[in-house]
Amino acid sequence: MTPKPRWHSAAIQDLEAGHKWYEEREPGLGGDLARELDSVVKQTWGRPLIQKKYQHPQLPAEPWVRKVQLKRFSEYGLIYTVVNDTFWIVAVAHAKRRPGYWIDRLDGLPNL
Repeated sequence: MTPKPRWHSAAIQDLEAGHKWYEEREPGLGGDLARELDSVVKQTWGRPLIQKKYQHPQLPAEPWVRKVQLKRFSEYGLIYTVVNDTFWIVAVAHAKRRPGYWIDRLDGLPNL
């Protein structure tokens, strides 16, 4: 069974903040970020194990966490895990802002 994608509420806020930031700089750019992220989610959702495990000293051993770097918006990465056939989008993380800020979100996922 293909895991069903679900967004952590804070990951939605991450995306909204990035969207707003880009829109303020150039109208339409925030939409480009959202479209690229949507494409990455669709590609990754079908084959979530293809990405390498994300390494961070504060991460627990389980659940495994993986990261997909966006191409055009390369400073952003999609942080996700799969728990009980659910594809969880944990964060839309900026690479240079508060590394690992999203780790506590793993504690709030159901069925861990």
